[in-house]
Amino acid sequence: RDGEELSFGRDPLRCQVIFDDKSPEVSKNHCTVRYQAAGNRYVVTDLSKNGTFTEDNRRLQPNMPVPMPAGSVIFLGSRKNSFRLG
Repeated sequence: RDGEELSFGRDPLRCQVIFDDKSPEVSKNHCTVRYQAAGNRYVVTDLSKNGTFTEDNRRLQPNMPVPMPAGSVIFLGSRKNSFRLG
């Protein structure tokens, strides 16, 4: 839904999308993803030490919200932790 934000990480108290300890490259609070209905896009904010990456291996600047179109793929720490937005 418009404006809804999800947190990704290993901390079940702060995140809605939870990774277990078998994914050490994912931080406790790795990133947030917020949907913006206007423009059908997502805003991704990296909060991690190991990085959040785009499909073309570009690392997102930490703590800087980045708008991304629906259908974009992000990677959390490594390519094994991939998500398609939308």
